[in-house]
Amino acid sequence: MKNTYPDYYHRFSCVADACEATCCAGWQIVVDEESLKNYAKVNSDFSERIKTGVDFEEGVFLQKEKKRCAFLNEKNLCDMYTVLGEGALCETCTRYPRHIEEFENVREHTLSVSCPEVARILLGLKEPVRFLSEETPAEEEIFDDFDPMLYEVLAEAREKMLGVLQDRTMSIGERAAILWIFITEFQEKMDEGMLYVDDLYAVCEDPGKREEVRAKLTEFYSDKETVFVTAKTQFSKLFALEILAEEWEEERNRADRMLYQNGAEHYAEIKEEYDDWCKVHMPERETMAEQLIVYFLFTYFCGAVYDEYVASKVKLSVLSVFYIDEMLTAQWILQEKQITHHDIVRVVYRFSRELEHSDENLCAMDRLMEEL
Repeated sequence: MKNTYPDYYHRFSCVADACEATCCAGWQIVVDEESLKNYAKVNSDFSERIKTGVDFEEGVFLQKEKKRCAFLNEKNLCDMYTVLGEGALCETCTRYPRHIEEFENVREHTLSVSCPEVARILLGLKEPVRFLSEETPAEEEIFDDFDPMLYEVLAEAREKMLGVLQDRTMSIGERAAILWIFITEFQEKMDEGMLYVDDLYAVCEDPGKREEVRAKLTEFYSDKETVFVTAKTQFSKLFALEILAEEWEEERNRADRMLYQNGAEHYAEIKEEYDDWCKVHMPERETMAEQLIVYFLFTYFCGAVYDEYVASKVKLSVLSVFYIDEMLTAQWILQEKQITHHDIVRVVYRFSRELEHSDENLCAMDRLMEEL
């Protein structure tokens, strides 16, 4: 069994009650069957607490006010952990924010940026992320409808795209545009039943193609109306998603009003001033964008082996950074044209929670990206 991890994987350690946004509130925690059996066997003073805090029929922890887990105390610590020990935690609580994508003889491990501490670690990285692999004893698993040849093609394509993303001789906009062109053609080839796409890799490597992309970007950004309409249209896709947190809905709506209500000229002025501010006060902006696109791409791209939504996963990886940047622009305006690293971390983990913690939203975005 091949296990792959980003090189920062083992840097994570839960900060417990010091976390600004506990993972023990805000969503329903599903409990695995083995843990439910163990909870039913508890015979101590804590057994009554378990009876009133666990819904054994639905297989979830019950919630208190503000969707706080029944076992989360006022100090933001888990009473289950405190009283019964770490071994009493269910699989969900033990694993999070660790995320695993499973394939035949392959497990790809990541850390979810919906966790504030993970977002802080990722956004603080200066060097390109490397992915490390190790072999563990094989496990007997059955993967229905798994196409090993398609997976190999996807893994190779992802490696090529990661190489482009981490090529800092180009702007992040140029890198993202090359990925967009490549994956659009890649999807077309796949739809035609062609898995051998070596000729497409020239899109990623050809210096002439890079100059072409650079020229097209310059032309695109010179047309304020086109830029405005494109940005407004893409941002509007967030309104198609279910809302998990009321605060996110308020911030999304506010960003929409601040950025798009006064037309193209106003939007262009805001973005130009914000870009200029970032060059001086946030020079790491492109590096953070790179790390985020790499994160989304590595986490989700090879999952296309199950649904063949190849292009949509790359486009969502790119547009996720656009959504985050638009939210940050609005936050910058709200805070009298100032934002901090903490603001960036906060927007990233809140966006991730809305997107990645809802299968409905991930599927909806897959469909919306297919239309682009």
